[in-house]
Amino acid sequence: KEELEIKVLQGYMPQQLSEVEVEKAIFDAIENSGAKSMKDMGAVMGILKSQLAGKANMADVSKKIKIKLT
Repeated sequence: KEELEIKVLQGYMPQQLSEVEVEKAIFDAIENSGAKSMKDMGAVMGILKSQLAGKANMADVSKKIKIKLT
């Protein structure tokens, strides 16, 4: 019963982006914002929140941004 409910609910949820798509979005956001260090992380997250909301795990996105900006 629960598996059927999950399948029905997944039909209404936005499609999750692939790792490659998320990495590209992060790269583009860093480039577009001119981010160079962790001080610029807020600007990058601001760009990505609107693009990736509901399509990617934002905690994972945040971790990936930190890695790229350090």
